Amino acid sequence: MPVTVSLTSPTPTSSKSVEPVTPAQILARACPDQSKQVDKILHCCIGGWQGRHDTQFKIVPNERGFVNTVLTAYTGNYALVLRPDDVWLAVISQFALYVHANPDVLGSKASFGARRGEGKPRFEIAEPSSAAPIGTQMGEVMEQTVEDAAVREWIRPDFSTTTANDVTVGSIMMLAPSAPKDLFTAEPILKSSGGIPRVTLEGEKKDWETIVEKLKTLKDYGPRGWAWFYLLNNVVTAMVKTFDDATSAKTTKFWEQIVVQAKEGKGGKSRLGGWVTAFCLLAADGKWRTPEIKTNLPKSKAPSSMPATRFWITYSPGFKSDVTLDNTPYPVLDIHDLPAGYAVVDIALKNGPSCSLLAGLTGVGFSSSRDSTLSPSGRNDTVRPVVAWWMYSEKFGAAPTPEERSLYPLPHSTPRYRRTRPTPTTIPSALHSPSRSPRPQRRKSPRLPLPTAAPPRISGAKTSRSPPSSTTPCGTTFGLRTANQRLQANSPSTTMGSAAPRQARVKSNSI
Repeated sequence: MPVTVSLTSPTPTSSKSVEPVTPAQILARACPDQSKQVDKILHCCIGGWQGRHDTQFKIVPNERGFVNTVLTAYTGNYALVLRPDDVWLAVISQFALYVHANPDVLGSKASFGARRGEGKPRFEIAEPSSAAPIGTQMGEVMEQTVEDAAVREWIRPDFSTTTANDVTVGSIMMLAPSAPKDLFTAEPILKSSGGIPRVTLEGEKKDWETIVEKLKTLKDYGPRGWAWFYLLNNVVTAMVKTFDDATSAKTTKFWEQIVVQAKEGKGGKSRLGGWVTAFCLLAADGKWRTPEIKTNLPKSKAPSSMPATRFWITYSPGFKSDVTLDNTPYPVLDIHDLPAGYAVVDIALKNGPSCSLLAGLTGVGFSSSRDSTLSPSGRNDTVRPVVAWWMYSEKFGAAPTPEERSLYPLPHSTPRYRRTRPTPTTIPSALHSPSRSPRPQRRKSPRLPLPTAAPPRISGAKTSRSPPSSTTPCGTTFGLRTANQRLQANSPSTTMGSAAPRQARVKSNSI
């Protein structure tokens, strides 16, 4: 059963006016750089919903994922709803950054680096007819990339609240690092009047206990893994205890420390404190930012041989913080340094174009509590993270390198899937006018002058010498003929052969 904690907020909760947005608008606002590469959205799933692409949602798009949802609840005095899947996907998004920055940490258990081309992983899947098969195919890609079944099981969310959408997003986020390195969107402004009036943890107590067990695996990744384990374990353990006593003073204090306004940094930038920083310790390039952890101590001082208090004194001497849970201090970060909460992976469709999959926690979903004790109107006063993904075809760009072609072959025989689009030109009218058709024999060189003799006049066919409109198919680079030319080609009374279209194509590509 879900549990709810009522807290004291300095400011009464208000209702937010939320502009409805479509999946395309969510993608454009949450991931502006990536949306510029989108040619067409093929499939998408927003919060587990699949359907028409013009459906509107009460979502405020944002690229900072889980942490931004918490900050939105704090700065706007909204109630917060969390699922175990939201918390675990926030952990996986950070773990993926670390693994892709250090591809050898998993050893033979995974082969992320082996599939890289120009620094980006690329995978091949069959073109799905709907959104549902994508999750299955990404699971198969995970099996090929992460050979160790235990590691795959550890990554995969498996709670009472887990949906197929969560599993798909978790796979995509693990297969590729978070996309942008610098986020230029406006940073949240922390204010002294901020606060979260109510927190609801969905799922069962055992779901949150499962996360506690999963976090123990972080100990296998050296001193920094131990530090991250202590920081996350204390948070999730307190969430588990919330199910036992949601009204205790200790539980209330824990949730009031989720966000703490720290002193301004250089240039007057807002700084973020509180235990929520445990979910954004790694930068976009996978580097550990803070706290500073010693990694070259002798084996006699192994982290496993000491309690948490001794660990922080030994591996991070001098590290102090205003927020401490079970003798573990929590760092302070600049808000503008928060990493993205989504990932992008390049894919190649079998017998199809080059595409991308973008997935993660990409927005803040608003809902109505309909509780007048929370807000006067009871509308749009509750927030939760939004888990979503998109599959989209890319705009025409640079042709693939020879190395890319050898690693990830794509079909190039059909003009529809060409990755390089030549500049559209208008073919000279002499090549289109029926009164100036080339001779029937094949020309060895396209540079020879064209004959001026006119073919026999076709009854009922227009023979205007005026150039065709630039909007006709003949004006494109695909070498299509006009209806008049097709009529002449099929007529037994004319000598027009296949030379005219071939000459037109050669001439067009040489312009």
